[in-house]
Amino acid sequence: MRRQTFADPLLRVVLWSLSGGLQRLSEELYSQLPNLQPAPLNAFQRLTESSKLWRTAIGEGYEYWLGADFDSLKIYYQQRHLLAHHEGIVDQRYIKRSGDKTYHVGQRIVVTPAIVKHMRDLISNVANQLRKSCSVQSS
Repeated sequence: MRRQTFADPLLRVVLWSLSGGLQRLSEELYSQLPNLQPAPLNAFQRLTESSKLWRTAIGEGYEYWLGADFDSLKIYYQQRHLLAHHEGIVDQRYIKRSGDKTYHVGQRIVVTPAIVKHMRDLISNVANQLRKSCSVQSS
């Protein structure tokens, strides 16, 4: 129990950092593409909106690259939102937006090493696809 108590805050920070890293990479790559309107402020914090921007800009989005795992990434992003704005306490809005049926209102999100590793893998996949697709578009 002591180990989980110590690790939990660290894992939460990693979850936060992963989403922030993808946001920053997306902002930079998107801004380098020619003939595009600037992205709305913080658009790359929201997966559905940012995926739509990428589909318009390069013809592919997160759903294309991740398939069914896109739903997992949406849950992780909603968990990051809860951690940042609600101390990790589940509310009805989280359940509605994420579709996560493993939690009930009032419970606290538990971030595990497996969740962080899975999110890392998904974000690495998206980041690699973005770099590849954006380099082709810029050529």
